[in-house]
Amino acid sequence: HPLSPAPSLRKSKEATPEASPVPPPGFSTEGGWIWSRADAVAAVRDDGLVLSDVASPLRSDRVIVLEAVRENGLALEYASIQLRGEKDVVLAAVRQNGLTL
Repeated sequence: HPLSPAPSLRKSKEATPEASPVPPPGFSTEGGWIWSRADAVAAVRDDGLVLSDVASPLRSDRVIVLEAVRENGLALEYASIQLRGEKDVVLAAVRQNGLTL
């Protein structure tokens, strides 16, 4: 389901507190997901991997994803499939972290 947490974030018997979606304090969330575009942009600027806590529809937002991968190239994993295939997004991720691919 497109609004389901990433497999690594789903709660399980083995889930640790570090593996559960925990958005940064002070950000608008619903069900553990960041739904506000403004909050998502601000959060990924500080930590690109917070893209994993951004609601699925916002992971298709080019601005949010570019901010995330510029901060941490490994955030590319959490971008929408469409944006993962966009040359400028992939290049931004690789520039930040050559091990992204």
